[in-house]
Amino acid sequence: MTLSCYVPLYIYPNWWVGSPYQWTPILNAIANNPTLQFVIVLNINSGPDTTLNTDYVHGITDLRNAALAADNLTILGYVFTSYGTRLIADVKTDIDRWKNFYSPNIDGIHLDEMANITGKESYYTEITDYVKTTVGLSAVWANPGNPTISSYINTVDTLIIFEGATAPTLSTLAASTFYPNYPKSKFALNIFGQATLDTQYIQNLDAAAYIGHIHYTDDTLPNPYDVFATYLNNLVSLLVSLPPDTILPPPEPVKSWYVVNHFPAGDFTEPVEDMLRTYLKNNWGVTGPISPLKSTNPPQDLKNKIKFSDVEYDYLSTYYIRVKEADTAIDNEMILNSGCFLMKTAVNIDLTARRLTYGEHFKEMNNMRLEVIRILGNYRPDSISGIHSIEMETPGERDIETRNFESAGKLPKTIWYLRIKAICHYIKAYECVPPP
Repeated sequence: MTLSCYVPLYIYPNWWVGSPYQWTPILNAIANNPTLQFVIVLNINSGPDTTLNTDYVHGITDLRNAALAADNLTILGYVFTSYGTRLIADVKTDIDRWKNFYSPNIDGIHLDEMANITGKESYYTEITDYVKTTVGLSAVWANPGNPTISSYINTVDTLIIFEGATAPTLSTLAASTFYPNYPKSKFALNIFGQATLDTQYIQNLDAAAYIGHIHYTDDTLPNPYDVFATYLNNLVSLLVSLPPDTILPPPEPVKSWYVVNHFPAGDFTEPVEDMLRTYLKNNWGVTGPISPLKSTNPPQDLKNKIKFSDVEYDYLSTYYIRVKEADTAIDNEMILNSGCFLMKTAVNIDLTARRLTYGEHFKEMNNMRLEVIRILGNYRPDSISGIHSIEMETPGERDIETRNFESAGKLPKTIWYLRIKAICHYIKAYECVPPP
């Protein structure tokens, strides 16, 4: 399959003004391009709302009629999941409303704010089973907005593994899609803020066979989904022109290479721990338009309250965060002919606070943990140049420990302590020659 045209249609259907109305551009695109598959996501009011909306009944009927001849349209209803913390009963209620209000014109569900750290897989599996078995819809998409871990891939049909204004590189996508282990239909991109249509990028994307669905627009934040791309017709024409089933053969894996030179261009040489420490410090207490809500109220005064470093403990700090690399692994199956090495570096993020009296600083300690999780959970590909994803292996959810810390010439201290373990995924490039 070639790339399908995925569109978050978060525009109100003002059909009563006559033709054209706000949905007319996408209606025409669907009707005039019968060989191209379209996936439309509808969002009325952070979901289906609590009552039927007759304007949407009209608009959805128009969508279905536009695809009547070619059957080239999938319509999904938006449901948020709050990264796996929303009650499943409430999620199911929204799913029921999409089906009850707009059946038979709704094909499936789009789950937004999907978790991408270990522990919520059964949550999304249960929802997918409910959508397909109980409600009788056929498709489930989910949006972590970031690269995810492999245990989530089969919890839904399709994952949106990127949402942002900087198009991910092909090497990033190769790793993020675990290529070639899964079909490209499992993955979608949501790229906004592109002033011009990058024809070559999309052609390369299709040929590389990493991604099956794409949304690409020049609309920008704070709401990149309130108008259609000004080049929508050119985008659709480009997708139609892509050759069917153009797939580059997977590179032949080898078990050994002679590394003769390292390519510094486009690659980083700074230690991963230093880059991650700086990233945490720069984003502490800072919210962005993609994830505007803070989940915590962490200590804000970095100068006087929190210190970031790489030594075990700073005796004088009230709150202290140690960011230190643990180990780096190379996936031998991803040592490619091009000399690209898929790397995984584990980084321990140790949080400590002085325990002056029982319970003092305990609440702030947990807030520090939640703030680290928030920052890493909202990581976007290449926010740290060269690191395409960060996976939290251990989110520090076990009870906070107490430890005794001693330093030469100083009285011993009891401190609060917990560890978060993050895995940084990246690709290193080398000039390699095969074995003789």
